[in-house]
Amino acid sequence: MGAFVMELDREILNAPPIKNPFVENGFKEYPVYARQELLREHKQRLHTQPGIEINLTLEGKAAYVIGHEVYTQSPGQLLVFSGRVPHQVYINPSCQYKRAVICFDEAGLMKETEFRSMPGFEMLGDFEPSYKQWMLEPEMFATIRWIVSRITEEIGEQKPGWREVVGSQLISLAVFIRRSAEGRERVPGSDPVAICCEYIQNHLHEELSLQNVSRLVHMSSEHLTRLFKRERGVTFYQYVLQRRVLECKRMLRHCPEMTLTDIAYAVGFASAAQFSRVFKSMTGQLPSQYRTHGQR
Repeated sequence: MGAFVMELDREILNAPPIKNPFVENGFKEYPVYARQELLREHKQRLHTQPGIEINLTLEGKAAYVIGHEVYTQSPGQLLVFSGRVPHQVYINPSCQYKRAVICFDEAGLMKETEFRSMPGFEMLGDFEPSYKQWMLEPEMFATIRWIVSRITEEIGEQKPGWREVVGSQLISLAVFIRRSAEGRERVPGSDPVAICCEYIQNHLHEELSLQNVSRLVHMSSEHLTRLFKRERGVTFYQYVLQRRVLECKRMLRHCPEMTLTDIAYAVGFASAAQFSRVFKSMTGQLPSQYRTHGQR
């Protein structure tokens, strides 16, 4: 499947942001705003609102502009950010986009008695909202989707005790989001490109797709592509080929018992022919020539 590409209207993005009247008016009645909605192409300006915004993509793809960054969202991805930063979601005209969104105002929550008395309430005031995006594991995706649906239904129906239910579910949501994010923090190092490079080096013999590796660092493949190009000066796929060729050089020098086909498969090339073609394009020599004469 090709990369998701969408041209954004720079005139709209450069216009001064407006306040989001739907969320701000909703906060006047209750400090939590929740919706599940199907969005189509639009040309609306960036907007702001108080508090934290949480977006869970259910179907389709969209581009989220947040400040000066663009984040591509696909099904199963979670995006958390400060509503005070100018932002907007833009939909590819060729598809529809379905999401679940929750916004909450930390200052407004402090005024709600049922929130203040709940265990874990302090987590909502220490949510660390700055631009976080990651792909959820299937089980976590299902859990968070259920919680968001429950919050949305309770606010919409407002049955007896709905405020208490929303409060407890919002705290549960914060717990599960933090639990999901901990998977990122346990990965050694904090540089996503460095993490990917280490993974590539240890898995050269496997199929290394951009989509699968981007999930390792919980970001979109498009965002990882930009980081790779900026920090390494090459694309993700060029880097993979470079590392494979370097490993091939080592094996050609130190593993004379291995055939060229054996080496090709050992570092992840699909065939000896592909190995020879890539190796010559990068070194100017065929693998057999390097083994016999080059070795530099």
